[in-house]
Amino acid sequence: MSGVSAFNPDPVKRRWLGMCGVPTWIEPGAPTRFIPIRQVKKLMVDYRRVAAPILAIFFVQVASALINAFLPLSLHQSGAPVAFVGIVGAIYGAGFMAGAAFSTRIIRRIGHIRAFAGAAGLGAVSTIILIWAFRDPFSAGLARLMAGASVAVLFAAAESWINDGAPAEARGRVISVYMALTKTALVLGPFLPLLAGDSALTSFAMAGMFFALALLPMTATSHTEPPTPNSEPFGIIRLWEIAPAALIAAFTAGVLNVGIVWHASIYAGNLTDGPVSGPVAAAFFLAAGYLGSFLVTWPAGALSDRLDRRSVIAGLGAIAAGASALLFVIGLGKGPFWPALVVYFFWGAGALSFYGVAVAHAADRADRRQMAQVISGLLFVWAGGSIAGPFLMGLAAQIPPFGIANIFLLAALGYGAMAFTMVVRRAQRPPLATDNKEPYVAAPTTSVVIAEADPRARVSAGPPAQQT
Repeated sequence: MSGVSAFNPDPVKRRWLGMCGVPTWIEPGAPTRFIPIRQVKKLMVDYRRVAAPILAIFFVQVASALINAFLPLSLHQSGAPVAFVGIVGAIYGAGFMAGAAFSTRIIRRIGHIRAFAGAAGLGAVSTIILIWAFRDPFSAGLARLMAGASVAVLFAAAESWINDGAPAEARGRVISVYMALTKTALVLGPFLPLLAGDSALTSFAMAGMFFALALLPMTATSHTEPPTPNSEPFGIIRLWEIAPAALIAAFTAGVLNVGIVWHASIYAGNLTDGPVSGPVAAAFFLAAGYLGSFLVTWPAGALSDRLDRRSVIAGLGAIAAGASALLFVIGLGKGPFWPALVVYFFWGAGALSFYGVAVAHAADRADRRQMAQVISGLLFVWAGGSIAGPFLMGLAAQIPPFGIANIFLLAALGYGAMAFTMVVRRAQRPPLATDNKEPYVAAPTTSVVIAEADPRARVSAGPPAQQT
């Protein structure tokens, strides 16, 4: 029979490969056989239907990576206090949260393509403003407010297409590919300006270009516009009743992860004992953290399918706390750079990987009919933390005598407290049996719409599980 050769992995490996997007639809224990060509063609069709929005968001993430790497450093080198730099980061978080709250209404009113095109234009304008205003924290803050709102609408519009275009049986694979490509964009983005000089102006011009490029795949698609998203996120009280451990982890991720990433370029630029400095150091530093997350996110999720997810969150939090403590010590002496880069890689592996496990933990404990509301609610909790994080980190960096190194001291304490809380919660409530868990799916911090695309939210009915 004409087909493509396939293999039959054991059940655990088969589940992990499926989450990573590898098609393994041979049942456990079945003999090796051939996958018909028609199934391979169907898989290609599944991805082709969502290729346009995924490519568009890839461009958006490249633009975001460029700005996150160079704007904080440019503001700081222009004489702005780190506290003002933190306020600019907090303003972006506020814009993102506002955009996420109103994105579905905007899409419902003017349609997906118009909403995406308008948001991409606004994102490009906000980035172009930075070319002449990056030395002024007030103008930069206004530009970042516009950018935060526009990015939230971009995610919502594009992810509506992903939600509508991905068939039910392929949603897990599609989201995994989507997550992998967006993380790749975050790793590669900071290096692009180095190809044409390492100036801030180059990075902002490139970021504006990528916002504009995001328009091309979305406006060129021939697929019919998807239905308007309608998920309403749960509030904090309801989330606390369902899964307090997930709520704590999501808020910690928003406060500490976003705060650290926003100030990491300043920290890297302050490391004088190394062969690189300034924007080059910032590019390597940001990329190392995202690379650590890229390599650990899916294995950590697979491990959480077999163990108590709170234990996995505690372990990742402990890694992040340990790495933060080391970075604090290295920052006291302003170097050396390469050891700090390696430690920051491990920081990214721990800190940037536990949010998805927290969402999976909440999914285990929630009523399956309310899964989208739970996932969306946790995103808003994360977004609230992303407002507070840069502001608090900026204030901490102003405290003498340690300066910018204080951000990692604060992070070490925060991650350690989260890890301890997970251990306490595990002692208070027994873990769920493996058979009662929802399979892990990587959860991006993008928009409430992606919750509707999550395959865990597609189960028609089911009883609520026990609380944590």
